[in-house]
Amino acid sequence: MHHHLAVLDENGIIIFVNKAWRQFADANGLVWDDYGVGRSYLEVCEFDEGDNAIEARAALKGIHGIMTNQQEEYSLEYPCHSPAEQRWFFMYVFRYEDNCKVHIVVIHMNITGQMLAEEKLQNSHDKLQLSLEERTANFVMTTEQMKREIRKQKK
Repeated sequence: MHHHLAVLDENGIIIFVNKAWRQFADANGLVWDDYGVGRSYLEVCEFDEGDNAIEARAALKGIHGIMTNQQEEYSLEYPCHSPAEQRWFFMYVFRYEDNCKVHIVVIHMNITGQMLAEEKLQNSHDKLQLSLEERTANFVMTTEQMKREIRKQKK
């Protein structure tokens, strides 16, 4: 599985991360002991002062809603650019109970390819729309010129 996965306890403490999470941490210079296991995921979101602070606060609110059973699941698309590349992720969070213990599962999926494809499609759509508007304007102008010519010839 290429998705980065963390399991939190009922207090938001990271109790497990998968191999993809650890590999992403290694590749991106994350220097948490044991890849964040034992650390509060909620505090990380709460005290994020970086470029994604707004998204981190939204994630905090969504995770809290799941922890308090106010919602069943939460998702968020967010940018996570590095100095080397632009990239986007989709975060999906849900809760499950195992042996009367509540666990919160946080999954981060890399959706960069999809976002780049959507951006390319939007750019193509915008170019097509502009071309259509230009052609329509030219058609209207040509039509008006032809009408003037016809009126001149009728006189």
